[in-house]
Amino acid sequence: MLTFNLQKEWYKKFLSGEKTIEYRFVNHYWTTRLRNIFHPKRWSVQENLENYHNFDTAGQADAKNYPVILRYGYTPRHMTAEIEYVEIINGSRTDLQTNRLVYAIHLTNIKEIQ
Repeated sequence: MLTFNLQKEWYKKFLSGEKTIEYRFVNHYWTTRLRNIFHPKRWSVQENLENYHNFDTAGQADAKNYPVILRYGYTPRHMTAEIEYVEIINGSRTDLQTNRLVYAIHLTNIKEIQ
């Protein structure tokens, strides 16, 4: 199960429903973690991380209903959610505001655990 540690601002936005997509840099760390979710035949990333063959022609990969935890920092407070799908996009119009490639992890069924 993946765990995303979130800052207060982003945790509150997920809680209110304003935010449903988590963005993470396309790098070795996140590629390794996301690769385990997908069937190996649908995920083959080159070592240099520049050429992605893991997604279909629309740039998306299906991971429907894969459970994740959205944790408020490193506190016990958290939410559960499910990955609907993941896509690779340019991060310039995301929370990360970077010109690098990012994973856009679309989440559904977001619920806080008390």
